[in-house]
Parts: sequence; C-alpha cells; structure tokens
Amino acid sequence: MNALSRLTLQVLAAAAITGNAAADELYSVYSKDVGWTAIDLVISEVSWNGRVSQLRIPRYESRSAIESRFAMCAFTDIAIQRGFEVWVVSDGSITDEVVQVGFLRTGDEDAGTILGKQFVGDRALRAEVRAINRMCGIQPRK
Repeated sequence: MNALSRLTLQVLAAAAITGNAAADELYSVYSKDVGWTAIDLVISEVSWNGRVSQLRIPRYESRSAIESRFAMCAFTDIAIQRGFEVWVVSDGSITDEVVQVGFLRTGDEDAGTILGKQFVGDRALRAEVRAINRMCGIQPRK
C-alpha cells in the first residue's frame, strides 16, 4: 500500500470523528486531522438540500494536485455515507471558495434533469464513486 493510500484510509477513519456525512448533518474534514500532513485544508459543507452540497474549499480555483485528490476523496466520502453512486462538480464554482457538488443515486440518473443544467457540459466533472474510491479506500460507517 502506497503512502497516498495509507493517508486516504486515514481520511475515512478520522472523518467519522471530525465530520459526518449523514443526511441531517453538515460535513467537515480537516486534512491534518486525517493524516494529510502535506496540506492544510478544511473542507466544510455550507448547505445540503438532499442532492446538492455547497462545500467551502479554500483556494479551490488554484488548488494543488494533492488538494484536488483530498477534495475528490471528501466528495466520495459524502456520497458513500449518504448512499449515492455518482458525484458531479458543477460547471463553475459559486465563488473561488464555494463549490457545488451534486449527487446521483445511480449512474443511469440524468444529472441535468435531477441536479440542474450547471451539472452537465464540458466543465462539469462527473465521477463514479466506485472508481474514485479505488484511490480513497473509504468504507461506509455504521
């Protein structure tokens, strides 16, 4: 297991302590609390409507590669904890620090219909939770 995988596994264990992605609670995770010592980043949910999360991610527009991986693992953690199979980052951030991430129950759901037109097109990033979780190694919490 490589260092990134080990650190990513720590995200999962610590997220249960530092944040909860249950449908009735807002999510938050701090990189250093979960073993990502190379970065200093807090990802915190500003709002959640049952399908779309607004997440505050400082420096999102100018993030580093490791900050991108950490964010993708956070999106994946939220999806797993809330029972979704796909996450989609909208085509543009709300501000340079607030990002909209939509969630789909299955890969067959139409993002445009369910989440809105900002979740389709060339600038929207869609990912299957199962594929991204190969990097993250997140386990559902009981």
